[in-house]
Amino acid sequence: MPSTEADIASCIASFTGRGFPNACLAVDGCHVKVELADQFDSLQDFICYKGFYSLNNMAYVDGNGMFRAVLCGWAGSSADGGVIKEMHFTKMLQRLYKPISFLNTSGHTITLQLPPMVLADSAFGLEAWLMTPFKSDNGAVSKKQRRFNWIHNSARVVVEHAFGRLKGRFRLLLGTHRTSWQLGAHAVMAAMVLHNFLGLQNDDFLADWAEGVEELDSSGEGTEDPMGSVVTEQLEAAMVFKDGLTDFFMQQGRPVRRNRNR
Repeated sequence: MPSTEADIASCIASFTGRGFPNACLAVDGCHVKVELADQFDSLQDFICYKGFYSLNNMAYVDGNGMFRAVLCGWAGSSADGGVIKEMHFTKMLQRLYKPISFLNTSGHTITLQLPPMVLADSAFGLEAWLMTPFKSDNGAVSKKQRRFNWIHNSARVVVEHAFGRLKGRFRLLLGTHRTSWQLGAHAVMAAMVLHNFLGLQNDDFLADWAEGVEELDSSGEGTEDPMGSVVTEQLEAAMVFKDGLTDFFMQQGRPVRRNRNR
């Protein structure tokens, strides 16, 4: 986990060229199929939204696809947005703000101080430091909101690709295996450590390894509404950042998508 401002600054630098200012990490959960040998009061808790028994593994990933903070072994029914609240990784993000400037609809220059931002899909709740896409059900978003979603997804998808490469390299994670809850969680974490080690060694990810890996085929766009009906002061602040970034992106050049295997 990044533990200093220098670590967070390094994470921000890793997103250079991905088009999203002051992005430092992307977060998501990944389900690994299991047949648990443990005896729990309710195994139903381990049935995920896809209908199979799983362990939900949450990770923050930097722009280079490296796992920077992980929490492995949650019951499959655990919502991603609930797991992230258990990771205790938000306070340092508030110290590294970056200004962006853009013209509002009246032609006046607006400057916002952006905190280091974690990019997430719509399964998470919008916060000033946790940026989610605009809801796009039935295409009911504006042109500039679609552009925001495109740039957001182009940067956020690094976390899905990291999970995809993890499963592609360690294909044991693609199948269903009988294991204990603790051993299953440790196995996933060990694979993440090896993934990072191989990344530091610039080890190639072969194209054949992507076969059968859902995360390497996903567009990464969520469909759930993260905002609900309650608007708090924190949510209002987050919406100011989100709307400001939307205008900022409309006045910038089009970023280039990165190759999924990098």
